[in-house]
Amino acid sequence: MYGSAVLDGRLRKAIAFADHNLATDSAFAEVPLVPCRNVLIYFDRSLQDRAIGVLGDSLCRKGSRLVHRMRSRCADLPEAMT
Repeated sequence: MYGSAVLDGRLRKAIAFADHNLATDSAFAEVPLVPCRNVLIYFDRSLQDRAIGVLGDSLCRKGSRLVHRMRSRCADLPEAMT
């Protein structure tokens, strides 16, 4: 059921799909929005901190990072990161 999605062709052309490893790779792009849901709950605190840094480094000026707080071990992240 969730193995695929249907995107409008114009939207698909505007999206860059790529593999990225938050544990080993550096910033991957300069983007205005980085949504991050349900990935940080699987990381220990040091890897969570690293991933948050990589996501932040990937933002353009005045970009937004959205990190889901529910059901996570990172509920104590600063409000600015959620």
